[in-house]
Amino acid sequence: MLRDGRLFTGAGLANYQSSVKPYHETGIWLKPVDKSEKPVWQPVEIYLYPHNIILNFWSELGLMGMIIFMWLWFKALFINCRNFCGYHLKNNLAWLNWGLFGAWLAAFIHGLVDVPYFKNDLAVLFWLGLALTGWLNWQLRGKLKSK
Repeated sequence: MLRDGRLFTGAGLANYQSSVKPYHETGIWLKPVDKSEKPVWQPVEIYLYPHNIILNFWSELGLMGMIIFMWLWFKALFINCRNFCGYHLKNNLAWLNWGLFGAWLAAFIHGLVDVPYFKNDLAVLFWLGLALTGWLNWQLRGKLKSK
């Protein structure tokens, strides 16, 4: 599907299922264990989305959409890692930083086998986590400048 002209543009939001339909096999023949039985036809459904967050963004938003989304994700992880190393956190902000780092890492690892973004509540959590990461970084930089 990506090779057929959708590499850079993608299929569009929520168009994965209709775009992959021409490439989809309607089913498979299962070979029986016993030679005296006939093969069995097993229908196969079309997935609603690819079960990988990177492939999902690439197939729906194109290469640039996937790159931008992954940049946001890794930038948030990088900011949290930098906060661990650059600022010696000893207050509640340290716990918030640990929680955000764990959330970003867990969501990315989960995204390798599923798509934890295109469900409305999880998309809101993504943007809320991004806002909290930015706010935390802003707070820490302000405290560093005031010292």
